Amino acid sequence: GLRMPPDDGSPSGGASGVEVLCVGFVAVGMHTEYKFRVSHACGCSWKVQRRYSSLLSLHEDLAARFRSLPPFPQKASISQHLTSDKDVAVQRAAALQRYFQLLALRRDVLGMPVVLESLGAEKPDLVQSVRVMRWDRVGHTEIAVELDVQPTLRVEDFN
Repeated sequence: GLRMPPDDGSPSGGASGVEVLCVGFVAVGMHTEYKFRVSHACGCSWKVQRRYSSLLSLHEDLAARFRSLPPFPQKASISQHLTSDKDVAVQRAAALQRYFQLLALRRDVLGMPVVLESLGAEKPDLVQSVRVMRWDRVGHTEIAVELDVQPTLRVEDFN
């Protein structure tokens, strides 16, 4: 499985080394999808869009495995149905942001592969070969290396 890097004490990624920012939402057909920017302590980041229902399903799965999870944003109440969809989405986006800020403090939860996959992390391609193209000494303690990495060809690459 994926191993989380040790906590370096930086506040940006929380204890888990993963930061999840809700950066907006978009109407897709008859529902709303929430946009997130996910950043990992290793330096990589990506964007992902998720429906409220898929995030709720993830939370329910986590709640069956862990105690003391942060509260998940409530489903729309009757009073929210009387307001505009945009107002509900704005409120829910803020609540999802608070949820993920609190969840980021839980290394045991956010480091789980099911959570990272739900947030759009993908397993890297298998590598067929690595060749050193350039190796330069930079100063007394650093080296600059350029690598040529060839991924393994998969059957689906030909379909």
